[in-house]
Amino acid sequence: MTLEPVAEPSPRRFPRILAYPILLSIPIAGIYGGIRLGSIDSFADVALVSQNGTPVENWTLFLLSLGIVLFIYLAHSYAHGTFRVRPASLVTALVSLAALLLFGAWGLYGLTAICFLSFAFYYHKRRSQTQTPDVRDNAR
Repeated sequence: MTLEPVAEPSPRRFPRILAYPILLSIPIAGIYGGIRLGSIDSFADVALVSQNGTPVENWTLFLLSLGIVLFIYLAHSYAHGTFRVRPASLVTALVSLAALLLFGAWGLYGLTAICFLSFAFYYHKRRSQTQTPDVRDNAR
């Protein structure tokens, strides 16, 4: 049995000289857009809760996270050659974006707490599933 050589990866279709400025422009556009949209009174009513009473932080967090989500989506699309994503990923991204827009930094704290709690739950669940009774008895 011989191993077949793995096909060469396809060359980059998007040049780095364009990719890095685009990546740097995402946070700049998010901060600038957040300041502009937060100062407009009609858009200020969208933010339900904000720490300092100004919706600028909500819009800034929303636009920064939107840029990050779009970057991850484009990276996934480029790597897998498809524009499809799993519905659970889409729902998670939409809920996170809505929480950041509506609740600002408080939404970020809530999302962080949810992530830590779910990590601890699944870590404990996985750890208890992988340990055999002999290992558990010897550990005590």
